[in-house]
Amino acid sequence: KMAQSATNFISNYDPAYERSWIAEINSEKVGSIFLTNEGDDTAMLRLFYLTPHARGLRLGQRLIDECVKFAKLTGYKQIGLWTTKNLSTARHLYQKAGFELMKEEIGSEFGPEHTNQYWVLFIH
Repeated sequence: KMAQSATNFISNYDPAYERSWIAEINSEKVGSIFLTNEGDDTAMLRLFYLTPHARGLRLGQRLIDECVKFAKLTGYKQIGLWTTKNLSTARHLYQKAGFELMKEEIGSEFGPEHTNQYWVLFIH
């Protein structure tokens, strides 16, 4: 699923409205975040990931901050994202950035049944 998202981003990349950021420590790639254009002044935060040894260094917060800053400069009115309820650290970062939980639904596309969550940051 992640590979398909990355492939779609590369195939349809619009540099005026979309970006990706890669976090590095000593030239080692340790994280990523992507912002894609979903139309109707809406962006989608995708492929947010940090390797285990890069967590706790505030890199996740920095990636989200850069993503939100670009979205504001680009003129988006909102940023959406899908996550799962069990990713509590990521959810905490989303909440800290101002994202609001909009809906939950049960899914099993990644294996065992889990709770998907859709979050939105409204940009003023």
